Order: sequence, then C-alpha cells, then structure tokens
Amino acid sequence: MKFFINLWRSVTSFRFYKEIAFQKVSKSIGYFFLFILLITLVFSMKRSTALIQGMDEVSKELGDKLPEIRIEDGVVSTDAQEPFVIEEKDFIFIIDTTGKITTVDPSYKQGILLTKNKLIHRQSEIETREYDLSKIKSFTVNKEAMERWKKTFSRFAFPILLVSLFPYFTIAKLIHILLFSLIALIVNTATKANLKYENLFNISLFALTPPVLLATIFNLAGFKIPPLWSVFLYTVVYIIFLTGGVRSCRKV
Repeated sequence: MKFFINLWRSVTSFRFYKEIAFQKVSKSIGYFFLFILLITLVFSMKRSTALIQGMDEVSKELGDKLPEIRIEDGVVSTDAQEPFVIEEKDFIFIIDTTGKITTVDPSYKQGILLTKNKLIHRQSEIETREYDLSKIKSFTVNKEAMERWKKTFSRFAFPILLVSLFPYFTIAKLIHILLFSLIALIVNTATKANLKYENLFNISLFALTPPVLLATIFNLAGFKIPPLWSVFLYTVVYIIFLTGGVRSCRKV
C-alpha cells in the first residue's frame, strides 16, 4: 500500500520530494524496482495480448489455406502449385521455390515470401528482412503445427515478455536517472539547496515516475506521438518534477 501512496504523491506533490530526499538510498531503489516491475507487467500484458490476437488472426486466415511446407537441410518444398499466393488486405504470403518471384510486391504494406532457401519478411513499407534457412535440418509447417504453436505461444508469451522487458526497462531507466541526476546537480547549485548527491539521486529516482506513467498511459490509450516529440515531452516532464523536487528542499 505504501508503494502506491508514494507513487501517487510523487506525481501530485512537490513537497513529497523533500521527505524522500533524505531517506536511505536503499529505500528509493526498492521503490524503483517495484515501479519498474509494475510498468513491465502492464507492457507485457498489452504486448502479449496483441501478439496472441495477431497469432490467432494469422492462424484463422492462413490455417485452412496454407499447404504443407517442408524444409529439409535448408531447402523448402511444398505440394502446392507454385507460385502459391494468399492475399489478405495489405498482407501477402507467397511460396515460390522456382525463383520466378524474388521480392515482396511493395504495394503490400506487409508480406512474407518463402523461396527455395530464404524467408523474406516485409515488415513495413520501409523495412524488409531476409532470413537464411540453410541451418534448418528438418521442419514442417501445416495446419496442425500452427495450432500447436498458437497454444504454446499463448501460454508462454506473457512470461517471456516479462522476463525480457524487466532487465531492459531497469537498465534504461537507471541510465535516465544517472543522466538526470547530473541536471539535478545544476539545479541544486542554482537554487542553493545544498543537497548531497544521494539526496539528488533519491529525487531523480522518484521524479522518473511522472514521465514514465505519462508515457505508459499514452501507449495504453493508443496515442501516436512522433518519436522526437515523445522524447521532448518525456524530458520536459522529468525536468519539471526534478526541479520542483530540488527546490522544495531549499532552506527558507
């Protein structure tokens, strides 16, 4: 309960920063890890849900239409007449081991081309990736296999995302805290707050809460902000709370 109270007060009260500035750094770090865990849980739930829904849609769209595909020693083969093509709105799936088709038609936003020894994935209008299949010894794709993968993916998507995102967010946000604590040093000097570095570190850590919460809310709500504007807004909000927190510690 205290964690959520601290979270709320770090967003709503500059005076709160005067209280936490002088607490043990270990307490602040404990709050930090709980906060990162909370954010990781939220993002993992959202992304795993979206991935599972996407997997389900692909399974429904391709499951009944997809022929059996075999890969033996890196070579693709199929019983379907080639080139085999499935088109769904802005997506296209192609199997062509004859070499007639070598790229995904750019009129499609996304697409997959399976050639004799490569998988070409058009991820977006500006990004296409190629994957060499030569290291695959034996692999079979059919409707039954897709159903098995969908069930396995649905079971493990959330824990895998949670385990992978937590260290990523932790390292990224620690770097932010260290960088912004340098700005806190400047504010400390300018306002004559006379705080020690550990006090500034505590403030920098809690001041991380408002911009991260704001970014999370925007993400969950589906607001699309250009990357540069997103970084600008994040930085401005962070500096506002960082400055307000340091100023609240001035001795009047």
